[in-house]
Amino acid sequence: FYHLLAKRLPGLINADEKADFLESLPDILTTDLEALIMRLGLPEVISDQEYDEWRPRILEAIKELFKHEGFRSPEQEAALRSMLGGQDVIGVLPTGAGKSLCFQLPALLDLALR
Repeated sequence: FYHLLAKRLPGLINADEKADFLESLPDILTTDLEALIMRLGLPEVISDQEYDEWRPRILEAIKELFKHEGFRSPEQEAALRSMLGGQDVIGVLPTGAGKSLCFQLPALLDLALR
């Protein structure tokens, strides 16, 4: 997971520091995660007209990858929707409002990054 995250979000974490942890994981866990991410992949840009079509997959990804039942707030969904639509976004949300998910989810699921 850390190698995948480091690949998708360069500079966010140091995968080398997590190497011991990664070596302790059974291969099946990392294989399953990569398969899940491939299955839940999203196109590089999702237009406003297409968003409702992709929303069930986005919600499934939030549940499977982050263990949340859905969006934490309408503002979080609006920020994510804008990002997935290819817009630049500045999100000013309080601590715990889910800002990290707004950039992690698109980076993990962007099919163009594969």
